[in-house]
Amino acid sequence: MVLSKNGIGINWFDEDRQLTIPTPQLTLEQAAKQQSEQAENMRVLYVALTRAEQRLFVVGNTGAAAETVAKWNALAATDELVLPLASRLDATSELDLIGASLVRHPSFPEAVNINAALTTDQTEFSVQFFTEAPDVRGKHTVPDCPASSRRRR
Repeated sequence: MVLSKNGIGINWFDEDRQLTIPTPQLTLEQAAKQQSEQAENMRVLYVALTRAEQRLFVVGNTGAAAETVAKWNALAATDELVLPLASRLDATSELDLIGASLVRHPSFPEAVNINAALTTDQTEFSVQFFTEAPDVRGKHTVPDCPASSRRRR
């Protein structure tokens, strides 16, 4: 049961058909909760992505590269600069949100849906998909960083 400004949201049980049916109030409250959680996740993601001083490495686990990029393109199918709410809610991970943003940038390899507002953006990035984990043993520094910013682990 949920009590909110929309009223009391409950599941109604139809004994004759043995079905549990959510009331409209419950459905509304569940949608509002999902949107609120998504908004908080977006705020946390924004903070995480904007704190890098020199470089940002985003690492994630996806399925096949072609399927992942196709999913990102589907989420990013808009002419608007900001991804629509429906696309943001359809994303199953923060990596999907990042990917849906990157596939619209002219620097993305094989970009399909370039957003006009991004054509002059000078942001540099690369996207790499690995079918197995790369061997990083013995590599303790970040390449192409000034010597003063390198740290040994």
